[in-house]
Amino acid sequence: MAQHIYHHDYGLPEPLIVTLSREEGREEGRQEGRASVLLRQLSRRLGPLPAPIVAQVQQLGSERLLDLADAIFDFATLADLTAWLAAHSPPPLHSA
Repeated sequence: MAQHIYHHDYGLPEPLIVTLSREEGREEGRQEGRASVLLRQLSRRLGPLPAPIVAQVQQLGSERLLDLADAIFDFATLADLTAWLAAHSPPPLHSA
């Protein structure tokens, strides 16, 4: 829509910041979608997931979510998932 407004109203191409913001939003949406699907699969495989585990999965970046998608086949228990997250999650931020 922004592209239409800029081009239609002003005869100008869409500003770079608008284009970058749109791409960033799409990537965030894809990442949230991956996390949602993985959480569903993990719940189906391991049973209900504790809220802290759900939060950890939701905090993973795109690459780690793909790694988790591969590793899910190796998990037999919640302890397996917990160990994987401990080894692959970024360290928590500490406030000073």
